Amino acid sequence: YSGTAKGYYESGKLQWEVECKNDKWDGQRKEYYENGKVQGESFFKDGEPDGFTRRYHKNGKLQSESFFRDGKQESARIYYESGKLKQEDVLNADGTSGVRKVYYESGALMEESPLRDGKSEGLGKGYYENGKLRAEYPFKDGEQDGLTRIYNERGWLEQEAPYKKGKQEGLT
Repeated sequence: YSGTAKGYYESGKLQWEVECKNDKWDGQRKEYYENGKVQGESFFKDGEPDGFTRRYHKNGKLQSESFFRDGKQESARIYYESGKLKQEDVLNADGTSGVRKVYYESGALMEESPLRDGKSEGLGKGYYENGKLRAEYPFKDGEQDGLTRIYNERGWLEQEAPYKKGKQEGLT
């Protein structure tokens, strides 16, 4: 099939539409809330995501956006309903590694962790809203693995907890 494919809500209102070429998505895809506002939009090339993908909150503000090149994700951002940045993943050109940063709604950095193959890998760090270090937690294959350290707002070590494959194995 080549042309525009469409889906509808039970009410008969348009739910989504996508351009197709040779039975594959090729071009823009749009999704709509039942009230007619745009819920999401994305671009495809030969059936693979290629370009920006955006989703919107019901209030019309951007909820998330990702960028794909030849089907591989290069970046992703998630936003609070207020429109402020909540999380961003910045990946290398082949989409296999990078860093994830999570923010308080105030804009201050809450957490950062290295990524490999879409999973947290290496030493992640958490911060208090005032910017001071709150925690250090090692990851392996997307799960906490190693000695996690928790600090108070004065910067003093308060707790250490060993983790193995995402499960806490006692306190030190």
